[in-house]
Amino acid sequence: MVTLQTLTQVCPKVFGISQHSLPGRIAFTNTYFGGDNASTKRVLYVNGGVDPWRELSVLHDRSEGGEEVQSIFIKDTAHCADMMSSRVSDRRSLRTAREEIKKHVSSWLKTAAQEQVGKKGV
Repeated sequence: MVTLQTLTQVCPKVFGISQHSLPGRIAFTNTYFGGDNASTKRVLYVNGGVDPWRELSVLHDRSEGGEEVQSIFIKDTAHCADMMSSRVSDRRSLRTAREEIKKHVSSWLKTAAQEQVGKKGV
C-alpha cells in the first residue's frame, strides 16, 4: 500500500531531498504557492468522488474569488473523467459537470478577449 512515508522515501533518491528537510521544504512550497488559500484567478478545481487526488485539491468554492475561483465535485466519477471524450454511458452528474465547465471557460475566454480589446483601444 502506498503511504505518505513510502512516497517521501522517494524524495532523496529522485530529488536529492533529505527526509530531515522535507517539513521545511513543504512549508516553503505552501507559503510560496498559497497552500489551501492560493491566490488564483479563473481556475476550476474539478474533483471526482473516486479521485484519490481530491484530498490535495480545493473542494469548496472560495467565496472571495466569486465566479473566478470555483470547485466542481462530481460525486461518482474518477480522476480526470471530465477530460475524457463524452460517451452515451456517461452519468448525468458527469454530463452536468462538463456543461458547467464549458460555461465557466467560455465566460472567462470572452472576458479575456474583451480585456485584450480594451488594452488595444487605449
